[in-house]
Amino acid sequence: MLMGLKVQADLFHGEQVLLILGILAVGLPVAFLLVQAVSQRLGLGSAMSDLLSIGTMVCGASAIHALSPVVSAPKQDRGVAISAVFIFSIVALLFFFPLANSVGLSPEFGGLWAGLAVNDLSSSVAVGSQFGGDAEVLAAASKSVRILLLGPLLIFFSMRSGQGQRTGRWWDHLPLFIVGYLLFFGLRTAGDAVLAGDPRWLELLDFNSRLVKWLILAVCAGIGLQIRIRTLLTVGWRAALAGGAGSVGLAGTSLWVLWSFEHHGATGAVVAGVVPLVVVGLLSRVGQQQA
Repeated sequence: MLMGLKVQADLFHGEQVLLILGILAVGLPVAFLLVQAVSQRLGLGSAMSDLLSIGTMVCGASAIHALSPVVSAPKQDRGVAISAVFIFSIVALLFFFPLANSVGLSPEFGGLWAGLAVNDLSSSVAVGSQFGGDAEVLAAASKSVRILLLGPLLIFFSMRSGQGQRTGRWWDHLPLFIVGYLLFFGLRTAGDAVLAGDPRWLELLDFNSRLVKWLILAVCAGIGLQIRIRTLLTVGWRAALAGGAGSVGLAGTSLWVLWSFEHHGATGAVVAGVVPLVVVGLLSRVGQQQA
């Protein structure tokens, strides 16, 4: 929530917003199709595959908990899905930064990538912070756009499972921390307009920045403390493989589009986004026909 107080309106441009929406328009379907295809191949039930799909597409455990009653998922499936999706957050924390540097991705786009591809919000911010302060803010902002899609996606999955009447109103599923994030963002925008240059306002922003850094350190420590060898060994390997396929698909697609946009402009980004979506769509259709 406090990340909202770090967001400066001038950090964003209309071009960036369109880029985020464009990447989500292709990246989320790629992740969904990959999870569903691999789940079908490995014999996972529809409830498990849906939990893995929404956990990868939106925000990890929060999305999985929200969808579980909608698809009547057993408690055991919920725990396995969360563990499987969480593994990729660990991978992202370790490998996103060096991988982005190796392909020449700028810190700004590295932050966007963290928000667009890492499963849960706290891990997205932690990964984004590795690229710098502004990148950390961009990671939280782009990740928040994904989380705002939770309500519509819950409706989609409920209709897909034939239980649309159980979803309720979509805003009932909107995480409260996103509401707080947006409120703090509004406060920052108003404060910059009214109190620009006021020493007390600047001191408050500085204190908030230092507090957020300590909280991110706590997040990183929390991620490490949750790594249990037994959990990694005993988590359903099929669920981990299906969730990993979706995570890699989303991360790879978003990285390719960001890199193409940075080096080849909008045309290159469009091509980079359409190609994986078409390929994965065709492979998924062939797999369904063979099944």
